[in-house]
Amino acid sequence: MASRIERAALFPGASADDAIRARAATAPAHIKASMDRSRRARGLPPLWGDVIAAPGATRAAVLVPAAARPAAPAALPGVSAAKVARRVASSRDGYFISGACCPGRSSIAVAGGPGGTTVRERFQPGAFDEELRSIDRAWSVVELRDGHGGPVLATTADGSLVFEVAPLVGLIATARATSARWSAGILADVREGRAGLSIAFRPQRVTFETDHRGAKVRVVHEAGIDHVALIRPATGRPVYPTRCVIVRADRPHAERQARNKAIVAAARLVVSAVARGE
Repeated sequence: MASRIERAALFPGASADDAIRARAATAPAHIKASMDRSRRARGLPPLWGDVIAAPGATRAAVLVPAAARPAAPAALPGVSAAKVARRVASSRDGYFISGACCPGRSSIAVAGGPGGTTVRERFQPGAFDEELRSIDRAWSVVELRDGHGGPVLATTADGSLVFEVAPLVGLIATARATSARWSAGILADVREGRAGLSIAFRPQRVTFETDHRGAKVRVVHEAGIDHVALIRPATGRPVYPTRCVIVRADRPHAERQARNKAIVAAARLVVSAVARGE
């Protein structure tokens, strides 16, 4: 089902980045850091690298240099240095989970063919470009769920879910997994290679082509993203040949490691499918 993404109005004379800063001016520091990581991964400048919101700022926040920030106390009253160190260490706990959303061509026929038939499907490079721009500007929010109807595991709203587009395999989703949202059972399914991704999308422009075997293939040229689902034995089977990978968050460059491993895993599945003539 197609639906239009409503774009938030900007205050007069402001850029899109100014509007994002204004809306997120009172967000915690770790959320701002997550937003900056997401933007750097896409080659965009950080929003919060050298500015902070003035105390008591409204949505149309006035930004002041970071140098004007009051100095933090050397120690918190009643909190030992060892306890502070443990808190800092715990912020690096968890995992990065990454996978391709819809690489190659669907391994299962989907509804939506001519006359209500089922067909194989594939996405054109750039099919999600407009949606990703909306996410970058905080105009739309996408969630990762445990199955299509399950609880939220990560979201672009707080930076725990980010997307990028890779050659050959297309849209890659990477989530920061925390114990507050991810159960041990879910993490075990990912770690043991039993989990993939499935994308719920809003097709906005599609065409049909005939493959080398004479079968119709639906080609999605442009689409919006409703949500992404983690699919494992308890929640179903992915339509596309996908497999998620997991990397501990305390490893150097863990987020990039997870993405690279996901790209390689998806590329292997796509190449194998092509070799089998699928």
